[in-house]
Amino acid sequence: MEEYIARYGEVWPHLFLIESGEVGILKMSSEGRNLGVLRLVAGEVFWSPSFFDCQPLPASIEVRTNAVIYTWHRDKILDVIRNATDLLWQVCLMLVKRIRPASEF
Repeated sequence: MEEYIARYGEVWPHLFLIESGEVGILKMSSEGRNLGVLRLVAGEVFWSPSFFDCQPLPASIEVRTNAVIYTWHRDKILDVIRNATDLLWQVCLMLVKRIRPASEF
């Protein structure tokens, strides 16, 4: 049984930390198949695009194995993030780390 944290098209303005288990980010192909675009495991953080722009998700977020996940809504932590320049730098580095492999095809 598939369990989704959030589905394509939903506005889901959260970030999460995976304590254990595995989460997949899935994009729907034009043929209607789910394509795994990112695999996240224990210790990783994921910022939903909706966290930044409050727009619908471009992909679905699926629990792949039993997982313990901690989530935070943007309204609860946005002020902390805006005032923590080191944290913002770490977010930028994390985004670059994830984007770079996609551009190396």
